[in-house]
Amino acid sequence: MTPEQYIKIIQNQATNPTDIRPMTKVINREIKDTDLFQVQELGQTFIYKISNAQTSFNNLMLAQTLLKHGIPVPDSKIMVSNGVSFERYKRIPGISASLVMANNLLSHDEIKRILREALVLDKKISKIPLQDIKTQKQQLLFCNKRRSVHMKTYGKLITNLYYRINKKRTCSGNVALHQYDLNPSNILLDENNHVTALIDLDGMAICNEHAMLPQILHYWPNLSVPEIADIYNSVFHCNIDARHLKNIQRFRTVKKLMAKSLRKILHKNK
Repeated sequence: MTPEQYIKIIQNQATNPTDIRPMTKVINREIKDTDLFQVQELGQTFIYKISNAQTSFNNLMLAQTLLKHGIPVPDSKIMVSNGVSFERYKRIPGISASLVMANNLLSHDEIKRILREALVLDKKISKIPLQDIKTQKQQLLFCNKRRSVHMKTYGKLITNLYYRINKKRTCSGNVALHQYDLNPSNILLDENNHVTALIDLDGMAICNEHAMLPQILHYWPNLSVPEIADIYNSVFHCNIDARHLKNIQRFRTVKKLMAKSLRKILHKNK
């Protein structure tokens, strides 16, 4: 990516962090119906993110812990206005990997390198002792976080099923703090396409390192399953094979079909 291309995209980036889905044309798009907005204050840009009080508090505590251990993340602060909680932090220099990928400015090797660098940062996060995390740890358990999301979408029956699967799959073995939502919109790059920061602390959870694999498979479609397996194994020094990853993909596909069918049933009942 040339400096001119970088400047052009950074000027057209609507907000940071972004909720932009990767692999879509996003230059000059307007972000609507989002809980993110940016404000100019005394010559500096601040990002505001609407969130509930518990999530804001967790993210504040996480930010302090991660920054203390040298992990580049937003330095979150909490604000409350008319009963609404906000996270507030300075805009981090850089551009989301999803924007660069969406505009076809990365080579295949660069995409592989970016994923590797992001996983290396996540491995560093996983080395933080859990006793150093001052927030409520039950709020950070992967299965608990996913349960609250699933309850709104799928209803009690399927949510309880997912809860048991997630608990068995992600809260067994050696659990640690991870950024399980490693999609390109949560990764910031510099002008040389190197990873400078991870954003979206909502994606932090206590789980094993395998919890991030479904998100990686979904949000990095440029990379083949064997390539993802190789990158993952080289960083975490494990032995996940491509066949295992393909089984994860199949499970995610079945899950989507079940959710789609359920939504149709619920819509008819209304």
